[in-house]
Amino acid sequence: MRLNNLYELIIFFVIIHLNSQKLLFVNVHFRHGARSSLYLIDNKNRDIFGNIWEKRGSLTSKGKRQIFLNGIKHRERYSNFLSNKYIEDEIKSYSTDSYRAISSLECYLNGLYHNDNINENIIYNNDTVFPPGNITNEMKKKVDELGVNAIPKDNHIIPINIFQKSEHAFVLHEPGRISDCQKIANIRQKNVIKNNFKQLEKNFKEKYSDKLNKYFNENNISLKSDFNYSFNQIHTLCDTLYADYIDNRNITNLNKLINFNEFYNDCNNILTKFQADYVAGDKDVVIMSQSPPMKKLIKWMDQRIELDKNDQSDKIVSGSPKFTIWSGHDSSIATFEMFMKNIFNTKFIFPSFCSTILFELHKNEEKNIHEIKYFVNDELLLTINYNDFKMKVLEIIWNEQKIEEFCQFSIIKSEKINNLKTENKKYRIIIIFLILIIISSLSFNIYILFKGRKKIKDN
Repeated sequence: MRLNNLYELIIFFVIIHLNSQKLLFVNVHFRHGARSSLYLIDNKNRDIFGNIWEKRGSLTSKGKRQIFLNGIKHRERYSNFLSNKYIEDEIKSYSTDSYRAISSLECYLNGLYHNDNINENIIYNNDTVFPPGNITNEMKKKVDELGVNAIPKDNHIIPINIFQKSEHAFVLHEPGRISDCQKIANIRQKNVIKNNFKQLEKNFKEKYSDKLNKYFNENNISLKSDFNYSFNQIHTLCDTLYADYIDNRNITNLNKLINFNEFYNDCNNILTKFQADYVAGDKDVVIMSQSPPMKKLIKWMDQRIELDKNDQSDKIVSGSPKFTIWSGHDSSIATFEMFMKNIFNTKFIFPSFCSTILFELHKNEEKNIHEIKYFVNDELLLTINYNDFKMKVLEIIWNEQKIEEFCQFSIIKSEKINNLKTENKKYRIIIIFLILIIISSLSFNIYILFKGRKKIKDN
């Protein structure tokens, strides 16, 4: 083989390097796609900038498209690794119990398996294909259209697992849930002081409050009386602006008062700071929240390495998936990123809608070692020997006892049970009291009725 120039030489060595890499395992972790605003200010479902949404925090059409295309991209990326057809033991998918996360995972899976033209070989003219009960003409028509396919061939039914309470990174993804680990709320309030959020509030208020107040007045937008541009309220503004911008909502009136590009960039910085310094700004919270999923990752990767040592790296084994998927939220992406930053000094990238972490396990056959490759939004941030990675992770993650000591889940559970018992006791007393009143009333009425009849009889 003759190489004519430096370019061909580089291509040659890249090809040689790629051929020496054998992919053994992939973990995909993404934030849900674009959603509607989380902050609606009235019963018309208007957000703070006056745009009307169908529902609070729901996946939008654009969000569905984003996630579907993410699945298309990963099908292309892993076409030589992942089977074209869905095989139950090959992949395992998880989601939080949020509708937007579940819907995002469904969209992603449909993109990942968009080329899977299912052929179930159903004998469809047999009456047993129908559910019990009446068979309608529409059902018969649909069966004829389906032919041998169980369902329309572009649709897929793929199991989704919902994260359990012990998997903290994904359950504790929003402020309403951190009551299960009350210490987090206290730590985050300290983060507000530590990271000088007060100065950020002051700068934002001086720069934008007068112009924004004018915008709200001109557009008849009534804010709560306590709206004073605190950091959480600024985050509300910026999060809503981001949702409006991504969904191409009407914010032209805002452009007349504010340099929109500057405002948008300032809001992006605030959203980034919120995730990096508030949600994931404390190392203990990050390690606590990521310990269960990191244990899971290491277990899966160890299983694939063991199979590889026995020349079975392509074997599909129950309980040992090759491809795992986590559908979560900005906070679950942020804590994962900060976990990696705390241990391996990788950079933090703001987890925008559909932001995706890829975790790949490779066998470097040239060096005869296993390696981890860590990507955020397709940017390679880390390549590390698997044994080094595993040793550093296992040194830092917490066991369940330490997590319990930190969060005191059992105490909180006990308090909730005691509160429930107290409530039930209170309700029982009220019910008994009402029953006694009813009995007394009935007794009194019976007594009056009896006395009246006696009087009539005496007369």
